[in-house]
Amino acid sequence: MALRYVPQSTLARLQALDADPGDRAAAFAFVVDNHYPIGGQGAAVVGAGVAAIKLAVEGVPRCVTNDEALRAHRLDAESIAERVGAAVGVPA
Repeated sequence: MALRYVPQSTLARLQALDADPGDRAAAFAFVVDNHYPIGGQGAAVVGAGVAAIKLAVEGVPRCVTNDEALRAHRLDAESIAERVGAAVGVPA
């Protein structure tokens, strides 16, 4: 299985998938939004017909520094790596 990082500006246009609409159905994405799961890039990707797991702020956001909030909501780099690894069957 190959995983790659796709920057937001590219993902928004779905260019990084190098796919026509038929191929998008076979694509899969992990989308990280640093806000609630409704709307944002995750909604755009799913709306374009790409299967996705959306990682976003669940529950009430914590009022702390940005780094602390990302960690608390498991949206920091280490947590994302753990979550993606668990989803694709790679142990942490």
